[in-house]
Amino acid sequence: MEMDQQRGTVFPDSVPRDGRIGSQRGLWMLLIVSLVAVGIFAASKFRSTKIQSTQPVDGKLSIFVRTAQRGIEPISVEQAGALPVQAGGIMSLEANFAQAACAYFVWFDCEGRVQPLYPWNYDALEVTDINQPPPTRMGAKIIYSPPIGGGWNFGKQGGLETVMLLARREPVDSQMSLGPLLKLPPPPKMQHREELVGFLVKRGEDSVTTFVSKNRASEEESRAADDEVKSLMLRLREHFDLIQVVRFAHEEESQTQTNKK
Repeated sequence: MEMDQQRGTVFPDSVPRDGRIGSQRGLWMLLIVSLVAVGIFAASKFRSTKIQSTQPVDGKLSIFVRTAQRGIEPISVEQAGALPVQAGGIMSLEANFAQAACAYFVWFDCEGRVQPLYPWNYDALEVTDINQPPPTRMGAKIIYSPPIGGGWNFGKQGGLETVMLLARREPVDSQMSLGPLLKLPPPPKMQHREELVGFLVKRGEDSVTTFVSKNRASEEESRAADDEVKSLMLRLREHFDLIQVVRFAHEEESQTQTNKK
């Protein structure tokens, strides 16, 4: 028996002791339930991430172009009237993925330069050396290059512009240079003012798929121009889960003047 010395009230010894034990049991039960819930949540997140990381990268590269004239809305290169592009015209790129992925946009322009776009450059071509390792960026479902409203300008040289999308689940190593991997001969001449072709290959696939082909030259001439690109894409499967290339006609200024006469 215990007595409250101030008030003289008597309490059975067992009451406070049992009360404390009951309270402690409740706290332990609450703690156990909380730990189990956290464990279940963490396991589900890990399982979800693991499933996503093992799924093949599925995505699409879209290219939009417009003339240098202000106020004109950009249109897809696959849309009638988009081609040929001309000097001073503007190009913007967009990649859409089913799940978040890391993307790398590379532009093989008609002047023979290999231009690193995203993630090396944001809204201006400040980095022009493809040998410089790309900065690390988090994966996303939609990636624009440059940001909406901007654009990459075409030069004066005509031919076939070549844009490449490289995609994978995780960023490439921070010290990895893509330059040695991206070797192509000089760009071929355009054979038609609205020439357009697109290629796609994924890691594990044995051959390159042609997903769009419009206004091409003869099969023999087209094959000669395409084989180098396809070979490059197949070599890149070792490093990337998805490789997509789009080539489209760029008309030189001299050709434009001739066609207007």
